Amino acid sequence: MVFRNFTPANVLIRNAVQRIRELGQIAGELPRTAVLLHVNDTFGTSIAQAIAALWTQLDIPIRIVETLSYAVTARDLSAEVARAKAANPELLMPVTRVNDAILIVREMVRQDFVPKAIIGPGSPGPYEKAFTDALGRFGDEYMVSVPWHNPRNPRTAQVLQRFAREYPGERFELNVG
Repeated sequence: MVFRNFTPANVLIRNAVQRIRELGQIAGELPRTAVLLHVNDTFGTSIAQAIAALWTQLDIPIRIVETLSYAVTARDLSAEVARAKAANPELLMPVTRVNDAILIVREMVRQDFVPKAIIGPGSPGPYEKAFTDALGRFGDEYMVSVPWHNPRNPRTAQVLQRFAREYPGERFELNVG
């Protein structure tokens, strides 16, 4: 059995960009600058391009001061994190998968890079059990904007019960089963 909970890419990215704007409004202060850091495969590049287009289209008042990419096979992201840190953004927007998200956060801790916010705009990784297990408290304030199940929906309750039976001890997340 495969459990899959996802939305079309255009909806995912539009919602992610809109949530970034809303978060600043809720917090009472929008970040002024951002760095977009993305994996350079088809997934990361297409998301970065969509973000750039929507950023202008939706008139997001946060200036993206740097867009950095890294190889999908990267095992060391110290140079990319150093470049992001040097740009001094208030917001870091990583487009990652779980392993590179872990590398980025570990390197941010090592380099003492602490932007006001880290928001993954529609990218997997930080919500996965492997991420939270690997980073503990260092992964606590990394936000992501991705679809999620509605725990109040009766259908969701059925899926969660079935998942618990078929995968005891596992956490229900976007990439499970």
